[in-house]
Amino acid sequence: MHVASQRRRWIARALIGGLALLASSAQAQVDDAQRFAQVWTAADGHPDVAALDAGYLAPASAGLRAFVPEYIGDAKRLAEAIVRAPAAYRHALAVCLPDADTVNVVMDEVLTRYGAHMPVPARPAVHLLFGANTSAGTTLSGAIYIGLEKACEGVADAAAFRTRLQGLLAHELVHVLQPPMADDARRDLLAWALREGTANMVGALVLGQPYTGAQDSWAISREAMLWPRFQQDRQTMLQHWPKGGEPDPQALAAGTRWFWNAGTAEGWPPDLGYWVGQRIAAQWYQRQGQAAGALSQLVGARSPAQVLAQSGYAPDRHAPAAASDRQARGAMGVSAP
Repeated sequence: MHVASQRRRWIARALIGGLALLASSAQAQVDDAQRFAQVWTAADGHPDVAALDAGYLAPASAGLRAFVPEYIGDAKRLAEAIVRAPAAYRHALAVCLPDADTVNVVMDEVLTRYGAHMPVPARPAVHLLFGANTSAGTTLSGAIYIGLEKACEGVADAAAFRTRLQGLLAHELVHVLQPPMADDARRDLLAWALREGTANMVGALVLGQPYTGAQDSWAISREAMLWPRFQQDRQTMLQHWPKGGEPDPQALAAGTRWFWNAGTAEGWPPDLGYWVGQRIAAQWYQRQGQAAGALSQLVGARSPAQVLAQSGYAPDRHAPAAASDRQARGAMGVSAP
């Protein structure tokens, strides 16, 4: 697929989902992942299109069938992804799949932690499967999906996999709780940043981790430069992505500077928009005095512009970031690293 066309699809599909009627599931769905393993083993680690289609996609669960259009496409694209990165699949099959059932325990732990901070709904359905090496975690129609070949990157053992699952589930649960993003909001870089940044911030907070983003030394040292650039790119997106239309090359360049990239030509790290949104969300929360109900209000917010205004976020007027982060951690009872 042409790069520009592919990026248009990413942007148009970005952040689809949100609050839907949640499915209750006593156990996470791992059958699809197990079936992929059988196909892999039968093909000696080299499954072709026919094998993947017949053994993995054709007998797919309802969850995998919902995942395929957005994150796999078809058996041909899956086969191509495996050829490009066979080690990722081999590693996930050897290290993470054997402990896939731990997701049930981890989900219970995450829900318990959330319950100490905000109301949570019935346990959402969770699907562990293998995708086209594009998504470690996502949500569709109120269910959480974990792509093992991506989620297992850098995971050395069962303990590390459990930690990775904890972070992914804590983040994705916020997306399950958030209201759907309006079609027009997908033109707004701030809407993307706050949706993902809020998930990062709330997920870290409920897990007892530093949540302001100040621990990111690369970004925090450049915050006063990054924020004006973000604002400029936000305006470019709005101006060059017409309502009801398609983004032009300028809009695509502006958007993918912050999301859906593996880093930029300027040497920025990947997906820096998450961090910008996390900084805004954290400052908004601190301004509420961490009051009861504040997290639910933030997660349910429908106006990114209002959250930004209420946060008072303005890097050039911030107190020193390290001090701010220490204060936030102290209020949470989290020890400094």
